[in-house]
Amino acid sequence: MKKLIFILLFTTALLPVSFAEDNDSEFLGTDDLIVSTDTGLENTKPDFKTNEIYATIGTPSFGGFVLGIFSMMLQVPVATLRGDDNIYLPKNTCPPITVGYNHFFLNNHLGLGVFGSYESLLVEFFTAQLKIIGQYGWKYFKFYHSLSIGAVIFPRINGVLPFMDLTLLGLKLDLKYFNIFLEASLPTTAMVKIGASFKF
Repeated sequence: MKKLIFILLFTTALLPVSFAEDNDSEFLGTDDLIVSTDTGLENTKPDFKTNEIYATIGTPSFGGFVLGIFSMMLQVPVATLRGDDNIYLPKNTCPPITVGYNHFFLNNHLGLGVFGSYESLLVEFFTAQLKIIGQYGWKYFKFYHSLSIGAVIFPRINGVLPFMDLTLLGLKLDLKYFNIFLEASLPTTAMVKIGASFKF
């Protein structure tokens, strides 16, 4: 089940990369500037990379924390009635991790992305989400916010729920080929996460 989900997430992540490469010049306006040599203007390229792949790690998500506490509160009286202390917790714990892809346009101020996340602390679940990003600031330091929508997958009960996630604030050290960032999000990804990306 887990291997199948990860394969689906990475396959999905490749689709916008292909779309971006084929449609960047027409739709997003980030291709080389082509002009007549009679005008004396030179071809130019944007001074920023428009694609990035990234990974993050962070604290428990708000949703995972609340669901985990609620699950234990329900299990304790049931275990007491049974006369045992058998309370379910994930066997293999893992802090929230995220992998994703973003494509930026409109002079690097707006972006579209896709990502998948996994968490296995108090409760185990995956997410697969699409997101829109807005960012602003200076050349090497930026603030950003994002809104995403997708599905939360609970492998233990084979359950899938639609869900949203909001990045309240992100801080990014934005260099030419990579960046490092810190962000706060609710409710399905880590409440506080740190990450890095490779730009191309």
